[in-house]
Parts: sequence; C-alpha cells; structure tokens
Amino acid sequence: METSAFKSVVNKVTLIDDTAWNDFEQYFSKRTLRKNELLWAAGDVCRHLVFINYGIIRSFRYANAKEVSNQFFLEDSIFYDDVSFVSQKPCVNSYDALEETEIIVIPRVAVNLMYDKYKSFERLGRLILEHNHILLVEAQQNSKNQSSDEKYRQLMLEHPNILQRVPLKYIASYLNMTPEYLSKIRKGVCF
Repeated sequence: METSAFKSVVNKVTLIDDTAWNDFEQYFSKRTLRKNELLWAAGDVCRHLVFINYGIIRSFRYANAKEVSNQFFLEDSIFYDDVSFVSQKPCVNSYDALEETEIIVIPRVAVNLMYDKYKSFERLGRLILEHNHILLVEAQQNSKNQSSDEKYRQLMLEHPNILQRVPLKYIASYLNMTPEYLSKIRKGVCF
C-alpha cells in the first residue's frame, strides 16, 4: 500500500523516524468509498483515524430537517470525528464521500498504542488537536463577524478546490445561506 503522501503530511507536522513509521504502517487499511457512500453516520462511533489519498469527504448534520454541511476534507487531510473518537460516544455528524474517495484508516486502538510507544506520535496527536481547535475557533469567529459575501470570498481564496469540486448546495449550507443567495453572490464576485 502506498503511504508516502500520508508520511509526508505527518512529517510536516512533526518528524517521525522510519522505525516508528514502519510500526505504525502495520495498522493501516485502505478503503475506497463510492460517491455518496457514508463513512460514518450520525449515531455511529468513530473508531478510526482517516487519511485521504484522493477524493472529498463532507461532514454534515441535520438541523430543522435540512442538511447542514460542517466541513470538507480533501486529499492529504488527516481527520476523525473529534468528540466521538476521543469519548467513544456516537457521532452527531455524518460523513459522506462527495466523489470516489480512497482513504487509509487506522484503528483508534492502534493510534493509542503509538501514543504510548513513541513520544513523536504523542506530539503529533497533540499538534493535530491544537491545529483543529484553532480552526474551529477561527470558523466560529468568522461565522459571527463576516458577511455572507466575505465568507464566500474567504472560501474562494483559501480553498478554491472546494468551489470547483463540491456541489453548490453543499457550499451554500456550509456558508449558512440558500443556494439562490449564493448564486447572487457568485455573480457579483469579480475574479
């Protein structure tokens, strides 16, 4: 199984020596999700860390009988359902593939074994958790302080791939607006 992209992403966060990485690799499984296939449904317990080789996973929940997109994970993303993975309680969100998506999955128990065995993995886990917390806080602040137009412009600047690959209805729900309003904003945006 090809894991060099995963290793490269990890080593950008903190260096993992070859011995530790080889030990970690024994726990990897590759899985391919079809378009619209669920990785986890609300109510499932997240028992795996995920790395995306290619494709897109969307996190969403239901609010007032509507799907609300929370986040998009593209190639080279490392993620899990934070609350469910740590607490082993059911997920509130669902996760589906927006296109054919190849992932590497690592069982939670293996991640914890690596934390116990190698300080570099414990550091990796902490740094990823800190990074995700910062992203969450920034997203909450931007949600309160930015206009819809500003939110769209920020997404356009920071994640143009999402705008090219994700259906507009999901982008609209992510930005907390109707698809019609998003269309109006898009017509007014100059490139």
